[in-house]
Amino acid sequence: MNNSLFALLLVAACQPSTDATHRLPADLTIVNPVWTRSDPQHIYDEIEVSEHDFTIRNASDTFTYNRIIVRLSYFDKQHRLLHEQLSKITHPVRPHGAYRVKGLSGGNVKPGTESARVELVEATRERQPVSD
Repeated sequence: MNNSLFALLLVAACQPSTDATHRLPADLTIVNPVWTRSDPQHIYDEIEVSEHDFTIRNASDTFTYNRIIVRLSYFDKQHRLLHEQLSKITHPVRPHGAYRVKGLSGGNVKPGTESARVELVEATRERQPVSD
C-alpha cells in the first residue's frame, strides 16, 4: 500500500467520529417543558412574548449531541396549528447528561394562541472517545 494512502487512512481512523445530522435522535428526549407568556407588567403595545423552559436529556452511552434543532409549535383552543418556528440549541449534551434550556424565546404570541409544544427535530452527534 502506498505510504501516503496508509497515512491518510490512519489519520482518518484516529479522528473523532462525527456522524451526519440525525433526524429525531432516539437518545434525546425533552422533559419538563413549560411555556409561558410574558409577564403582563412587561407587555408593550399589547404584544405578548412566549418563552420556553425545558430539559434535553441524552440517554446515549457513547454520543454527545450538539446543534440540536427544536420546533416550537403554537395552537388555538381547537388545537389547530397557528404558528411554528425552529430554534437551535448549541450547547452540547454529553452521554447520560442533560441540559436545561431556560427562557428560549418563541417570539410574539399570535392572537388566539392557547397552547404550545416543543419537539426535537434533528441533532448532530459525535462519538465520545473511550477512556482507559
